[in-house]
Formats: sequence, structure tokens, C-alpha cells
Amino acid sequence: MKFKAAQRSVFGSKVIDSLERESIETEIMHAKWLAWHGKGRKALERIKALDAQLLTRTGYELSTLWWNLDRVCGYLRSNASTLVNYGGRHRKGLPISGGVRCESGHQPTHG
Repeated sequence: MKFKAAQRSVFGSKVIDSLERESIETEIMHAKWLAWHGKGRKALERIKALDAQLLTRTGYELSTLWWNLDRVCGYLRSNASTLVNYGGRHRKGLPISGGVRCESGHQPTHG
């Protein structure tokens, strides 16, 4: 969710013009992909580089985008070494969630 919040805050940011929005959103999506595939340190490097680029803009450090990217950095710093390669698990047919499953492989429903 931290990546999604950062992506959404790009749209409303006053420090980014409309022509740059797509490239900045793409950078955030690429970092999310890296994290999803267990490459937390590379994702952190990518977000830090984006943050450094944006820090040159007046008012950026007061923006929601800055706050959300800072939260992404904090998450990646804390969890980079323990991130699971969900893409690899998915390709191997392994579960990617911690939900309880019954013998048939389906999650039980409670009524």
C-alpha cells in the first residue's frame, strides 16, 4: 500500500508538471516491481534516486509525495533483507499469501 499511496500522490503534486507525472509514476512502479521480486535494496536505491532528483524542487519536502516516498524508503530500509520473491513463488505455483487453506486448496468460508 505504501507504493500505491506514493503513486497516487504524484497526480496531486504541485511540484511535478503534467509531462513528468508518467515518468515519475513509472519509477515508483519499477521500484514496486523490484520489491515484489525480493530486490528490496535495488528498490530502495531507485526510490532514493527519485527522491534526490525531486529534492531540487521548491516545496517538494513539504508535499504529500515526499511524505509517501519517505514512508516507502522507511519500509524498504526495515524490510529489504527479508522481502520474499513473490514473482518467483507465483511462477512456481506456490501460495503468495498467508491465508489458511483447507485440503482442497481453497480458503474456507465462514458464514
